[in-house]
Amino acid sequence: MTRVVVFVMAVAMGTWGLDRGSMWQDEATTFALASRPLGDLFSTLGNVDAVHGLYYLIVHVVLQFPGDPEILIRLPSVLATGLAALAVAGAARLMGGSGLAAGAAYALLPVVSHYAQEGRSPALVCAAVAWAVYALVRRSWVMYAVAVTVAAHLNLTALLVLAAFAVPGLLIDWRRWLAASTAAVAATVPLILIAYPQSAQVARLAPPTWADAGDLVTGFAGWTLALALPALLRGGPLRVVALPLAVAPPALLLLLSQLKPYYEERYVLYAVIGLALLIGSAVDGLTRLARPAVAVPVAAATLAVALLPALPAQAETRRPDSRRDDPAAVAKLMSQLALPGDTVVYLPSIRRLVAEAYPAQFAGLRDVALMESGAASGTLAGREVPAHEIRLGDRVWTVSRGYPRPEDLDSPQDQAKQLILRYHYKKGPIYRALGYAIRLHVRREALKHHALTQ
Repeated sequence: MTRVVVFVMAVAMGTWGLDRGSMWQDEATTFALASRPLGDLFSTLGNVDAVHGLYYLIVHVVLQFPGDPEILIRLPSVLATGLAALAVAGAARLMGGSGLAAGAAYALLPVVSHYAQEGRSPALVCAAVAWAVYALVRRSWVMYAVAVTVAAHLNLTALLVLAAFAVPGLLIDWRRWLAASTAAVAATVPLILIAYPQSAQVARLAPPTWADAGDLVTGFAGWTLALALPALLRGGPLRVVALPLAVAPPALLLLLSQLKPYYEERYVLYAVIGLALLIGSAVDGLTRLARPAVAVPVAAATLAVALLPALPAQAETRRPDSRRDDPAAVAKLMSQLALPGDTVVYLPSIRRLVAEAYPAQFAGLRDVALMESGAASGTLAGREVPAHEIRLGDRVWTVSRGYPRPEDLDSPQDQAKQLILRYHYKKGPIYRALGYAIRLHVRREALKHHALTQ
C-alpha cells in the first residue's frame, strides 16, 4: 500500500500542469531527434548526442502514440518519477523506515517536480539510480548491475554514483559489489567510446564556481536540509547509504569539472534520493516519539511544514517562463509577423530547432541557408550551404538568442549571414521572447524600388 501511495503521489505531482505551452530548447532537441525515423536517428547518434541515445529511443516509442508532442515527450519523465519514488520507499523500508515518509519526500521535492515535467533524461536517470539503491540494500546484485548500467546509458555522469555506492557496497559484500559495479562499467564502455569524441557538445560549459555549489545545495534541498540533518545522528544502514549518495556525486562532478567542465546540476539530480532518504528517516524518528494513534498525522504534518515553503516554487516550475527560453513564443510571433515569401536565417544554425519543434508556424518561411535537413544529414540542426553561396531574399527574419555571444556566431556561414545583413539590409524592429530575439531585415535595393514605384 505504501508503494502505491508514493507512486500515485509522484505521478500526480508530475502531471499537475504538465502542459506549460512551450518546449524549451533542450526539449525541442528531444522532439526533433526522437521524432526522426529510426534509421535517421541512429545516423544522428553516430555523429552527435550518443550520450542520450537510449533516452531518445524511449521517447521515439512514446511519440508513436497520438497526442500533443509537448505532453508525450514528458510522459517518460512523469512515469520515471513515480518509479523512483516507489524504489525510494522500498529502500527505506529495507533499512528500517516506514518507506512512506521517504517516498513522499522524494515525490514532493520541488526540484523533483521540475524534472518530472521535462522532456529530458534526468528523471529517468533518477529512477535507475533509485532502483540501484533498492537493489544494493536488498543485495540483489544482478538488479544492481542492470540498474547502474541503465542509469549510465541514460547519462554517463551517472557512473559517479559508484563513488557513493562504494561505502555501503564494501560494508555489505565488497566482492559482489565490486563484481557487479565492474560489470556495469564494462557494459558502458562501448557508449563511452562512441560518446567521448562527441564531447565538443559540452565545450560551452565553464568550470563551476562556489556560487554554483551554493545554488546546487539550495536548489536541491532548500531549508529541508535542516530536517534531514537529525537523521545523520542516527546510525545504521540508512546513514551509510543516504549520506554518500547525497554528497559524493555532486562533490565529484564539481571537482572534476575544474579540470574539464562537465557540470550541470541536472547531471547529479539523483543526489536528491539520498536527501529524501534522510528526510524520511527524520520524519520516521518523530513519529516514533508520538503515540501510535497520531503517528500518521504527525508524519504528514511534519512533511507539510517542511515542504509548505516550497509551494511557490512548485507553482513557478509549471509556468512557461520557468525554463531558460520559450520557443513557442518565438513561433507564435513568426506566425503573426511573417508574410508569404519571407525568408529566415538562424544565428547560429542550432536555433533552427525552434522551427523543428513548431513547424506549422514556420511553414510559410523559406530557410535559405539550409542545404540538408538534420534528419538527412545526421546532425542536430542540418547542414548549411557554403558561406559564399548564401543568398538571402528581400525580406529576411533572423532568429537568435536575445543577446548572442560573438563566439557562438563564428562559423563561416554565420559570419557571412551577418555581413550580408549589415551591408545590404535595413534593420527593422526587434521582437523579444524569453531567451530569443527575432528581427526583420529588408534589402535596401528593394526599399528603393518600392519608393520609386509609389
